Amino acid sequence: MKILSYKYRIQTGFTLIELMISVAVLSIIAAIALPSFRENIRQGRRLEARSLLLENAQFMERFFTENNRYNLRVDGGTAVELPILASPRTGQSLYTISFDTAAPLTADSFNIRATPVAGGAMDGDSCGTYFLSNLGARANLHNTKTSQECWDK
Repeated sequence: MKILSYKYRIQTGFTLIELMISVAVLSIIAAIALPSFRENIRQGRRLEARSLLLENAQFMERFFTENNRYNLRVDGGTAVELPILASPRTGQSLYTISFDTAAPLTADSFNIRATPVAGGAMDGDSCGTYFLSNLGARANLHNTKTSQECWDK
């Protein structure tokens, strides 16, 4: 019968130093990647709000084609309502979509906006509130980025 000596035993596992180095490397990677990931999520949410705003504008143009005005239907004079009132379409609303109250809806013009929901994930976003008019004019309110940056990305 052979007796194994303890001095020839192979040790396995990690030392505390190796473990601390790997934790430090992972935390550095996370510190770099997490803000970029969050900004990409915000860009996706902005893109969805812009696309729904444009979809509402297309609805308004079809409405104008059928009724020869933006504000009322020809048959009976009922007021127009936007088909999409929130972004995203399902789930928790991040933007509310409505007609702009500062520039009211008329027979020959409309202005719609997408406003971040107060207390929501997009509240205080660098692009703020999106505006779109019947002439295709695009703008932002309460933004820290330029309107060009907000609409192009």
